[in-house]
Amino acid sequence: VNDGLNLDFEYCPFGEGDTDYPTVFRNLRDHNCDVFISLATHFQPAGGTNVDAMRINSANIKRLLSEIEAETERALGKTKKISL
Repeated sequence: VNDGLNLDFEYCPFGEGDTDYPTVFRNLRDHNCDVFISLATHFQPAGGTNVDAMRINSANIKRLLSEIEAETERALGKTKKISL
């Protein structure tokens, strides 16, 4: 976000912007929330397509969820599955 009051912002790949998604996903996990996650592709990589952008977003979210899942397993010593 460059200037939120003037709606001046730049789109970027999922997980690479200002939103702290690890904390969001940890809170969802910690409160036992069953949710669906929807990705919308508003950014476009330089020289790329919307399909390229979705591939990047999909890889980023899968990586992030895997990291949260591994963190949970280490903390609990057991598996608490996060569906990918």
